[in-house]
Amino acid sequence: MLRIVRGQTVVAPDLQAMMAHWPAAINPNLDDLEKATIDRFEWLFPDPANSKRLQKMKKTQAALFAAMWWPYVPLEALYTVAWLSIWLFVWDDETDSAEFSDLVHDFKRASEFRCDTLQFIRESLQLQSSSDSDDSSSSNGSTTSSESDSIIITNFDHVGQAVANFGNSRVTARFYEELELFVNMTELEQKVHLSGELPTVSEYLERRMGSSGVHVCLALTEYSLDMELPEEVMNDPEMDTLWHETNMNISVCNDILSVKKELEVGQTDSLIPLLALELGSVQAALDDASRMMQDSVELIDKAADSLLARYGHDASVHANLQKFVDGCKYACTGNLNWSLVSGRYRLGSNTTQGGLRLKL
Repeated sequence: MLRIVRGQTVVAPDLQAMMAHWPAAINPNLDDLEKATIDRFEWLFPDPANSKRLQKMKKTQAALFAAMWWPYVPLEALYTVAWLSIWLFVWDDETDSAEFSDLVHDFKRASEFRCDTLQFIRESLQLQSSSDSDDSSSSNGSTTSSESDSIIITNFDHVGQAVANFGNSRVTARFYEELELFVNMTELEQKVHLSGELPTVSEYLERRMGSSGVHVCLALTEYSLDMELPEEVMNDPEMDTLWHETNMNISVCNDILSVKKELEVGQTDSLIPLLALELGSVQAALDDASRMMQDSVELIDKAADSLLARYGHDASVHANLQKFVDGCKYACTGNLNWSLVSGRYRLGSNTTQGGLRLKL
């Protein structure tokens, strides 16, 4: 398939037009965050041996990522969510990038790394550490110590302390639950890569919903806004839909935009190549993925309208719920706009207006 598609030109639709009715903005504290982000990267990678990794991270425009995802939050909370996103980027590279880590090809050591990670996260969040060796599929019988010597793990500490100090046990528990799922799905991802076998589209999407890290970020929406929604609202089935479809929107969007970059390096464990194998062409795969994304937009709008109507009787709850809904929409528009502006996928365009022509 890779041999056949190389050199073809395909067209991705105008993704920005799908979400043109949603809010998009940049946090006014971007300048302060940019300076702090550069300092943080230099703190994470002071060794000259990591200079290539340091330069790569500086080029990600991580500050802009956070400023677009969370344009509505004050500076202190912005630092926390920015450090979370950096932690996710850097941590994922440790088990997913052969360029920067030898854990990619060593499943046992990678599993121990994941187990150490979850134990450190629990302690940072001040959660009771019980059955540590059993509560994650990443344990594999390894024994861990909370005294992790990997800054790739321990730079989570600022985030964990901030969330613990927020003082909402439901938010903390959900945050950990999503982090645990993220870590475990990266384990499954590594298993698939090492097996040399391709998953089905449905298997891939099930894994992708966890390994994307989107729910990890959404779990801090209440913290970032310094507000709390009633459990009744957070447990509403429409809230589950809002979370799931936000995840679907962002994950599918990333897979559409990354198709050129992935096919260039022969990566096929991604939505568009897998759909192309089922549907017979990359263009058909892009069209199908675009429909998924359009569906997610419509389902997010429907779930949001339903939630706001259902809880409209309480002005305070309604106002906070509107902020939460907008937070999900900002995440979607921010993710798309940052991906274009940052040059993450080397598309040669900072807009999808009129569609994107991609030469594979």
